Amino acid sequence: VFFFCTKMATASVSSTRARGNPVLLNKLESAGHTVNQALIIPHEDAVVTAGEDKSVRVWLLRESGEYWPSICQTTPSAASSLAYSGETRRLFIGFSSGAITEFSLTEDFNRMSLRRNYSAHVSRVNQIIFSLEHEWVLSVGRDKCLQWHSGESGHRLGGHQAKAWCLSLQYPFTRDRKS
Repeated sequence: VFFFCTKMATASVSSTRARGNPVLLNKLESAGHTVNQALIIPHEDAVVTAGEDKSVRVWLLRESGEYWPSICQTTPSAASSLAYSGETRRLFIGFSSGAITEFSLTEDFNRMSLRRNYSAHVSRVNQIIFSLEHEWVLSVGRDKCLQWHSGESGHRLGGHQAKAWCLSLQYPFTRDRKS
């Protein structure tokens, strides 16, 4: 399994390529396990992957031009979703069990420390969004629920029961789009 980082080609890259075609910038080789989500860390040469093999990896671009794992954190169940706040270096990991775990990443991306666990869902977490402005952790899951928790206390602030699986989530951010 590979993860591809792409950007759109421009006429200056190659006159023979059609404008707007994706161009391979780099790839990550995942050693054969299924990657459920990959997240590019903005303004850094780093990528986070959540795997079906019960691992979360932070990959850093090395001088050789290849990405190598800097952190490999084993988890109690398969990681299914990720959210990251660049301002606070907080990483939120959703699991197939329904739990969400919050970690802090060090500035050099070589260590992650557990901050908090959230009992959010009763089945797979499909998407997480963190709002720094409100200190909210919003999530949706296969349990047909939207949940939101306080990022300061970890307490559940509310929820909504849908009629079908909730697969994705978008939140109208105002000032905290650096994450």
